[in-house]
Amino acid sequence: MDEMICPWQAGSILASPLRKLLHNPDRIVRPHLSGGMTAMDIGSGMGFFTIPMAGVAGSQGKVILALI
Repeated sequence: MDEMICPWQAGSILASPLRKLLHNPDRIVRPHLSGGMTAMDIGSGMGFFTIPMAGVAGSQGKVILALI
């Protein structure tokens, strides 16, 4: 596949702390995930949602990465 959906050059924008002002990952994840749950982060890229998901799931939960 020659076409790139999101070019690698955009990685720094996607991981920018300024992005959290518009898309706060903790606020987005918390209503859908609670401690002890297992969740899958599909196409996690730079992990913008992965770490907040792990924080909410806690030590009893799991976050599975599905890199595509």
